[in-house]
Amino acid sequence: SDTAHFFDVACSRDGKWIAGAGMDGTVWLWDATTGREADVHRQATIQITAVAFDRGSQRLAALDARGDIRVWGVPSGELLAHITPEGMKPFALRIFFNAAGLARR
Repeated sequence: SDTAHFFDVACSRDGKWIAGAGMDGTVWLWDATTGREADVHRQATIQITAVAFDRGSQRLAALDARGDIRVWGVPSGELLAHITPEGMKPFALRIFFNAAGLARR
């Protein structure tokens, strides 16, 4: 990640994790206390436009430029969901968790 370029970064609500949305299609997760890389997800060659943690800091979501959303468990790294929203514009800049679940804009 020393030479990676990021489109977005997010910090978990509990302050334990930092995530980066790589312009090369990589999602990075770091331990905020140690600064060490905790997990890396190489999604595709398309850029990741946004990353977000849920309120409980247990899930990390990433949005790519096609509109696909992937959600992983934190810190397990287990892929929990891969969502391809239909009927939505293909490019969004933001993703976030709210009371209803995932949202993007």
